[in-house]
Amino acid sequence: MDEKETKLFEAVSKAYSDKEVQADPELSDILFQAGKRLENNVDYKFVAIKLTQNIALYLISHEYKVPKSISELSSSMQKYGARYFGVASMMSWF
Repeated sequence: MDEKETKLFEAVSKAYSDKEVQADPELSDILFQAGKRLENNVDYKFVAIKLTQNIALYLISHEYKVPKSISELSSSMQKYGARYFGVASMMSWF
């Protein structure tokens, strides 16, 4: 893993180790799958996008209540999402 992938993996791992996250099977699985993708060398940008989407869906279905560690993780990933969605939307123009 390069530096950015490692930082994302560490952020996911930190959130995953939170007791509140571990108490929620759905939320812990979301983070586990993201960590697994990173370990399997899936591009960290795609992992961040998928994780951001999954957290957003989780928020909607759980009345916008998440542990603080998930809020912090989500905030730290916003820069990846903005860049990718910008490029992805440009591709659809052509």
